[in-house]
Amino acid sequence: MGRSRGGWTFAALVWGCWGYALLPRLVQTATAPKFRTSVGAEQASLTPLAQLVQLGLLLGVLALCAFVVVTHLRRVPTDGAGVLLLSAALFAFGTWRDVVAGAVLSRNDLLIPSVVLAVWLLRPRRRDLAVLGWVVLASAVLNGAVGALVPGGLFRHEDGGLIAPEKQILPGGVLVGVFAQGNNLGQLLSLGLPTVAFLPRRWRAPAVVVVAGVVLWSASRSSLLAVVAAGGVFLLLSRGGPLWRGAAAAASLVGLGAVLVLLPLLTSDPTAFSNRGYIWAVSLDAWRDQPLIGWGSGYYTAIGQYVNPLGGTAWHGHNSVVQLLVTGGLVQVSLVAVLAVLLLHRCTAAAAAGWSWPAAQVAALFVSGTLEFSFGVVDRQILMTSVLVPLVAILVSRPDEDQGSESPQAPPDAEGEAPGRDPEPVGPHLVGAR
Repeated sequence: MGRSRGGWTFAALVWGCWGYALLPRLVQTATAPKFRTSVGAEQASLTPLAQLVQLGLLLGVLALCAFVVVTHLRRVPTDGAGVLLLSAALFAFGTWRDVVAGAVLSRNDLLIPSVVLAVWLLRPRRRDLAVLGWVVLASAVLNGAVGALVPGGLFRHEDGGLIAPEKQILPGGVLVGVFAQGNNLGQLLSLGLPTVAFLPRRWRAPAVVVVAGVVLWSASRSSLLAVVAAGGVFLLLSRGGPLWRGAAAAASLVGLGAVLVLLPLLTSDPTAFSNRGYIWAVSLDAWRDQPLIGWGSGYYTAIGQYVNPLGGTAWHGHNSVVQLLVTGGLVQVSLVAVLAVLLLHRCTAAAAAGWSWPAAQVAALFVSGTLEFSFGVVDRQILMTSVLVPLVAILVSRPDEDQGSESPQAPPDAEGEAPGRDPEPVGPHLVGAR
């Protein structure tokens, strides 16, 4: 069954978001030196060509989102309004908090709410989601090629020498691809890997091997854990009847969510988890000074310019809950908690109906978010195709697509008939926790 017009529009939107996140960085990596720097240090600005590519892709994506809105004015969905209102509240609060903190807004800040609205209106069907799998495979191939062919594709010192951190897994250097360091690349791929289940059957195993191999090369251990978690959930939900699958999905996600929330709160050793214990303790102390609304999404970059307890070595809180608390306080965390409850409900219902992907996707997000910053409200634009678009798709998937007897391990073959502000600098940087 071919794609509908909405399916082609969704595919164009996903590829546009992918291009915006990766192609300017690709141009920058190929045309300018790239090396590790500290938080607060002067970062290499985008080259004129990279700026032009970024602007063109941004305007293209925004224009496509505007097209979706205009073409849906006469048939706005009546269900799922709560999801849209919650998303709007999250973004409005995050933007207001940043303005209060002195942030200067730009056209880039229109991207996330525009993409959310467009996906909400398009309501992609399962067969339309195959584009997410192709995008993660393309990301793995692209970044692997950059690592093999471009000097800036590996983690390097300012003098050009390779950095060999203790966590390095494969010989020959740590892959960073078009990004600043391996954790960003690992997050992009590990959080997108569950969508490989939407690819035609003959492509799934090769895609898993390629994507997992590039994650291994990036030496991002938290991303490897996310890969294992997603695979474990797929396997767990591949057996049993509806009651078992629903209960197993709920128990898995509640357990992983509890670890996400409690680990930084209960960790007392500052050296735990590659110095994340110290980052969490200092970050939570900062949150206690502004518990209700936090300090804004630019907090870690801002303090890196001055003498601070983190010493300019942490670009973020290295835990999504810690990050949300520090940047948006209890207000932001409360709104995200409501979103998490909605996701849990959707994942449980989908698993009971024989669709395992939503639970696997959220499991990977929870595991990655335990040790990294994987979910942003007004930032983390590099993860739009791996986090933002999949989450909205889970929340607004069409009711008639939630039923059926498809394999719980994956949706039907695509060839079959069945139904802020981005905090990552362009230049590489040093992250205190590895």
